[in-house]
Amino acid sequence: MLRKITPFLIIGITLIIWSIYGLITDGKDWGGVAAIAIFVFALIVLFIDVILKRFIKKYNKTLLIELSIVLILFLAYQYTFNRTQTLIIPDAYEKDYVTILYGVEGADKINISPLTVKKDIIIPSNGVLITLSKIDEHLPKTKMRTNSGVYFNSENSKKQFVEMGKSNVEFTGALYSFRIFKIQEEFCCSITIEEKEKIQNSLKTELKRIKASR
Repeated sequence: MLRKITPFLIIGITLIIWSIYGLITDGKDWGGVAAIAIFVFALIVLFIDVILKRFIKKYNKTLLIELSIVLILFLAYQYTFNRTQTLIIPDAYEKDYVTILYGVEGADKINISPLTVKKDIIIPSNGVLITLSKIDEHLPKTKMRTNSGVYFNSENSKKQFVEMGKSNVEFTGALYSFRIFKIQEEFCCSITIEEKEKIQNSLKTELKRIKASR
């Protein structure tokens, strides 16, 4: 029974080979730490495999349990890290930032729920998306592409983008949250205090425009 091939056995052996390869090719600094961590994890997987085989005598049952664990972990990983929102910008977009301003009464919702796996978000030509949604209505992974389908941070585009984090802007006594995504054509990115203030001022202008139109 111990010698029979199971998912955990395959995963454990594969990870051990991968960790050894990592130590040989990139064993310095954090690369070495990662390789050692993978090696330890592989030993834990193999240990669990041995325990299951010792206490569960039927091979088919062991196989089913291990496959179920692998499937659950895979789905949990996909849900936690790989649910993706795609920011879609105009083809001729020349601004350095995309900003999403949250919690604005009268604006449309983005409509992201706990069950949302994939979401396309259209960004206006001025680079500022105003929404009624709260700032935590956000998927773990973000991509950015043009209307014609060219993705940033890819081999098909020189442009890079990165989320610069969350911040707040105060307007007429109310506090609004926003996210900033910076775009540039080299390794991305940093943001200065002056740039952040400029973005906050542009958001105040948008809020003033919305208030005036009501």
